[in-house]
Amino acid sequence: MRSKSIALLGVLLLLLSACAGLPRSGEVQVQERLRQVDGDVTLHPVGPKKGATPQEIVESFTRAAAAGLYDDFAVAREYLMPEAAAKWNPLMQVSIYADSRTPATSQTDTGSFKTSVAALGSINAEGMYANAPQDALITNEYSLVRNSDKEWRISVLTDGIVIPQAIFSSFYAEAALYFLNQDNSALVADVRWYPRKRLSSQLARGLVAGPSKWLAGAVKSAIPASADVESVEVQVDPA
Repeated sequence: MRSKSIALLGVLLLLLSACAGLPRSGEVQVQERLRQVDGDVTLHPVGPKKGATPQEIVESFTRAAAAGLYDDFAVAREYLMPEAAAKWNPLMQVSIYADSRTPATSQTDTGSFKTSVAALGSINAEGMYANAPQDALITNEYSLVRNSDKEWRISVLTDGIVIPQAIFSSFYAEAALYFLNQDNSALVADVRWYPRKRLSSQLARGLVAGPSKWLAGAVKSAIPASADVESVEVQVDPA
């Protein structure tokens, strides 16, 4: 059964470029098409400075996290206490704001710090994009403590990152997963956005995990439900 599952996965990966049919049932889903930017962008996140204030730590962390796709968030985690760094999941939700905006930082009545910026959209952990409601804000709150070196570090934060659209479009790629319609007569596209880094593995994991909830009633997967998503890894050899 395991070899059969791997074979099916390989076939579906080869079909990623095939033409898709349209589902014949289910609600209509409308999404604004994001602007795709071609070309590589090189970012160099900067670690915390000695003697930085809590507000400076929060603002610098926000910038380092936005650039974290370049270094797997290694520098961004330097701004966190060890326990917070171990638990933080930066790709749980990627919140996107317009390039013309800048996140604002303020201190709350409880002494924590809050950042906010007008929302453009977001990507969830499965790579599904959603437009933000009109006038929606991306708001995050951070609690800080001093570490053993008496330097301020973030001890409490929510999962996810906040990035401008230009960085998102440079580091993420639009890709379609394809699933069979109910009578096996066509392939149906399920559009996702994944980090360009290890894109092939992300696509494979998306196929194993299955279609989006809104599409699930109209399509099916040839991959057994018992397949292990976390163990999927694809190596692509250059031609």
